[in-house]
Amino acid sequence: MGKSKEAEAKLAQSEARYRALFENMNGGFVLFEVVQDDTGAPVDLTILAGNKGFERTTGLNLAEVTGRRLTEALPGIERDSADWIGTYGRVALTGEPCHFERRSDLLGRRYSVNAYRPAPNQCAVTFFDVTEARQTETERD
Repeated sequence: MGKSKEAEAKLAQSEARYRALFENMNGGFVLFEVVQDDTGAPVDLTILAGNKGFERTTGLNLAEVTGRRLTEALPGIERDSADWIGTYGRVALTGEPCHFERRSDLLGRRYSVNAYRPAPNQCAVTFFDVTEARQTETERD
């Protein structure tokens, strides 16, 4: 096998390994690209990739929403008090990562979220649905 074929085979193995890790994460993962208005403010997010955890915790079908804007995939998300578009847009534009817990009124769930910028104008998000855990804590108090 030539050096370029060997390099291609190693790259394919590496991609397969990372794809398996990505797909088998317990939590949700989604990669967004920010959509800006004429002033540069974040107004939407394009869904670039995600995993099965994203589907489980949002109820969205990844095959149907990849490449679409978040406002098309989840109509009304732009009015959600959690301000997902503004928050993830800021991460994508500034590069400042963030960790927070927030409830989505639209989805009726509470999420623990980590967001960071893997590339300019992009925001990668890992998240866990913590709704039931928080309800249990409240009931105990």
